Amino acid sequence: MVEKWFDVWQMSKQSRREWREFVIGINPSEKEVELESCSIVGSLEDVEIMNTKVNLVYKLGKKIDSSKLKISEKLTIEQRNKLVKLILKHEKAFKWTEDDIGLTDLTKHEIKTGDTKPIKQRAYRLPQAAQEEVSKQIKNMLGKNVIRESKSPWASPII
Repeated sequence: MVEKWFDVWQMSKQSRREWREFVIGINPSEKEVELESCSIVGSLEDVEIMNTKVNLVYKLGKKIDSSKLKISEKLTIEQRNKLVKLILKHEKAFKWTEDDIGLTDLTKHEIKTGDTKPIKQRAYRLPQAAQEEVSKQIKNMLGKNVIRESKSPWASPII
């Protein structure tokens, strides 16, 4: 579809006092359209802008709850929309659900240790109740790819 932009159209509305609004018109067809002077091309009416919650769907099919997007009320609607588009463009950089954490392919990380001798510390003793919770948390984090098993000579206990 080819868009052809007309010159700015002028629309007027009669009220207690006459006022004029300028709007931009688009001709989506291939045909040229000619308007006579003072042609009525539309009408204007007052609108009330409502703040509504919208659930946005991103490409993986998961729903983004827009109520969790805390965007400053100081931004205009246009600025808010631009920000939401920017967030959606870089959606992989954000955590949307509890299962969205721990794994990224957006960056690489390397800790250069040079020829330093590896440090290995023993684990702390934990009470039985804490051991069960730690085991549960470790399984949970392994399942979500937050952590992975390691055979590294470097080791430190959990805190």
